[in-house]
Amino acid sequence: MQHFEFELILDDIDLNEPYEDPLFEAGCDDGLVSTFPVTLNGESKIRCVIHFAREASSLLAAVDSAIKNVISTGASVVCVAGEFDSATQQFLCAQGIPCQTVLS
Repeated sequence: MQHFEFELILDDIDLNEPYEDPLFEAGCDDGLVSTFPVTLNGESKIRCVIHFAREASSLLAAVDSAIKNVISTGASVVCVAGEFDSATQQFLCAQGIPCQTVLS
């Protein structure tokens, strides 16, 4: 198994309610959860981001399992950031999830 690092940017999380525990219990215990402000269409909003250091057999498996963990909490993934191989990029595109390549 290898470790892969990437970030999921989430939506549909009520930041007025405890949100870390449900993410942890859903299997996101290998991620660091934080929030940041963004302005979209003139509306300010706080987004949740999880930086993962996930162990898996491939990058695709790591990203896929993290997305499934997040979705199981009722949250949605609006973007994935990281350094991606073509298989992972194709997977994200097929899921309709934008990805942002971050070069190290």
